[in-house]
Amino acid sequence: MRYKYTDEMVRFMAAGFKKWGIPELTERFNKKFGTDKTESQLKSAMSNRKIRCGRKTNEITRGEYRLFTKEQAEFIKRGYKKWTIERTTEEFNKRFGDNKTVSQIRGFTRNHGILSGRTGCFEKGLIPHNKGVKGWQPGGRAQEGRFKKGNMPMQHRPVGSERIDSKGGFIMVKVAEPRKWRAKHVVEWEKHHGPVPKGHCVTFKDNDQLNWEIDNLMLATRAQMAVMNRFKLNLAPAELKDAAKTCAELIMKTGKLRREANEQR
Repeated sequence: MRYKYTDEMVRFMAAGFKKWGIPELTERFNKKFGTDKTESQLKSAMSNRKIRCGRKTNEITRGEYRLFTKEQAEFIKRGYKKWTIERTTEEFNKRFGDNKTVSQIRGFTRNHGILSGRTGCFEKGLIPHNKGVKGWQPGGRAQEGRFKKGNMPMQHRPVGSERIDSKGGFIMVKVAEPRKWRAKHVVEWEKHHGPVPKGHCVTFKDNDQLNWEIDNLMLATRAQMAVMNRFKLNLAPAELKDAAKTCAELIMKTGKLRREANEQR
């Protein structure tokens, strides 16, 4: 349900927007009417009612401050470079005997492009306060439940272990620590023929993904496999799979010649 603003609220927004920025207007609005409106909600309400501040776009950047003296503005600029916005507000009020809110100070820094200059990163050469500390050390018997150096977890599997790949359905073999696994049929192919060339894959002639015997493995380009799958040539029996790959290659070359002929017309 859309929130209804009373006539008094609308008049307050129209008058306040001519002398306050959105952050301060929002804070004063909520204080006066006991609401909890956000800056975005108030801005939207004024936009819907075509309430304008009446100030020129660049008026606020000319060095004419409506709520602060030049001395106060300089104090905020210097303070914000070394303090948080909350601390800057606190120090400002102490220095000038004022009661400005965090929203007012923050709104001032935003409206006038005042940046803290902080990036959130450690500066070069800065020594962290916890240098040399190994971290939080719990008390009690917590140390007893920790893994000891060199301890092997119960689920650890040694090099040479095998498992079934949950997605592909083929056998995976562990080839190195700590957790390097490879497809067993690819490992077997490379034992006999060397690394699989780029753009190629090793497939099973009989379509049995658990049959990694070298005589059942076939090297094909990914383009050939795509054509074989499209024309169901991948369903050919094992003894005809090499011929099916040749057919896929002929289909690809025929298509290429047809495209070149069409381009020359």
